Amino acid sequence: MIVLAGKSLIEKEKIIAKTADKYAKKDLYYYGPKNWKAIFNFIIRNFKYRKEKRDILYEPPELLRRRYGDCEDLCCYLAALLKKAGYKVKIRLISNATKHVYVLVFSPAEGWIALDPSTKKISKTRLVPAGYKIIGDMPIGEMERILEANKFYKLQYRVTGVFEVLSVSKSNFLHALNKAREYLREYGIEPVNSGVYFDAKNMIGSVYIKPSKSIPVSKWNDVFIKELLNSFGLYRYIQFLRVHYIGANEISKQKAKTEVTTKDILEKLQDLIKIGLFLGFGIVVLEILKEVKR
Repeated sequence: MIVLAGKSLIEKEKIIAKTADKYAKKDLYYYGPKNWKAIFNFIIRNFKYRKEKRDILYEPPELLRRRYGDCEDLCCYLAALLKKAGYKVKIRLISNATKHVYVLVFSPAEGWIALDPSTKKISKTRLVPAGYKIIGDMPIGEMERILEANKFYKLQYRVTGVFEVLSVSKSNFLHALNKAREYLREYGIEPVNSGVYFDAKNMIGSVYIKPSKSIPVSKWNDVFIKELLNSFGLYRYIQFLRVHYIGANEISKQKAKTEVTTKDILEKLQDLIKIGLFLGFGIVVLEILKEVKR
């Protein structure tokens, strides 16, 4: 049982997604066919939807015992089963006069399919109910896969990150710079400028910002997950990222295209991974760069 009261909508959605991914690695007491339709039918036939007065997420083992739950409870168990079966899965949060969550599953043959265990509806064409707007899509397990691939979650060091702003015009660039400062201050970090560079010919601006204090790895996790998963999709932003490397705990005084040799990296960072934050079109995105080749 996880208390959701007091959490923002996006935080609630993230909790549901993380809980589903957690239980996708465990025995969920489903032994039927591993296709999305059979799994969905298992949920709607064996569990009843019931609106809860308290804002609580009942995890899959509790749902199995109770045999009823609200949209968050049913979606969490459904998403866990689909993820365990090997599907790409998202938790979608929508809003109108009321807030609602349901599951998106990706079928190689049919594309994305909306599964709503609360209403027992399947939709392959209209993925958003009429009159509703999407608040957020949370991919199940994708964040953990990215973090694991970069060994980011294993770091115990406190590191200083370097942020870069890219834009298509000087005015947008300056606006993005101010947004970057505001963003860091939200996390209690007072940024210190290390220099600003704008290439008028190529219409690309870059700024390197060194926070005035080091940031715990857990805080980078929060920044990365909050911004990336509260966007239009994980892979879309990965494709757009363009981040230049500047060493952690020190800032290069050179311009945007500074290059650092592997020897310098190894001497200064050893096992630390490279971290960067991308701002584009007013949206902040953090990329964890690949681990330095040994």
